[in-house]
Amino acid sequence: MNSQLQIPAIKKLDGTNYKEWAFDVGLVLKQKMCWSLMTGIEKEPNTTALAEWLSWSQKKEIATSKIFLSMERRMQQKYMDVEDPHVLWEKIKSDYVTKIKKNAFTIRKELYSIRLEDSGSVEVYAQRIQQAIDQFNLTAEEDSGKMSNREHSFFLLNGIDVASPDWSVTLQLLHDRIESESLDKKPEDVLLKLLAREAELRKNKGISSDALLYTKGSNAKKQYNSN
Repeated sequence: MNSQLQIPAIKKLDGTNYKEWAFDVGLVLKQKMCWSLMTGIEKEPNTTALAEWLSWSQKKEIATSKIFLSMERRMQQKYMDVEDPHVLWEKIKSDYVTKIKKNAFTIRKELYSIRLEDSGSVEVYAQRIQQAIDQFNLTAEEDSGKMSNREHSFFLLNGIDVASPDWSVTLQLLHDRIESESLDKKPEDVLLKLLAREAELRKNKGISSDALLYTKGSNAKKQYNSN
């Protein structure tokens, strides 16, 4: 491959930047009149006309070179046996989609495991949930694939022990309001209610605002039930 075909302005594909990479490389391929090969519209001509075949062959080499030279070395090695630019493009996209689905599943699983009693306070608990949701939303291809506010509200409630007398009434009221729609679009309202209830608990139990309301492990429930 000719080193002059490198695209220094494009950040090379490293396995984490597919969306930006595909957009930038796609623009270059369109500029080089090679995009029809990537979509599969233009195929190898079934003709004896040498000029037509050479034109197609040249575009194929340009497209393949542009793609490979915009990848990091380890990514090149992963696809080095693929010569058809359309197959190469679709293979990279397919691998990205598969990875995204796995990542989204892992993050959702993590969200179900976040517990208030392991976080020390409502603030830290909410921050952990927000960080996981932000990561989940990065995996979305479009806005429609991002986590909804209703789900966000659900996860804010999911990690709190429903059997706890300190939280049971608050949780039931919040669940009812979410189901009735008033908090459907406002997970921040759920958080405000949880913070208000935490403030009440701190006051009732004589725990300062800068101290942990919960500690991890068995000590959490012990402290929780002893006050």
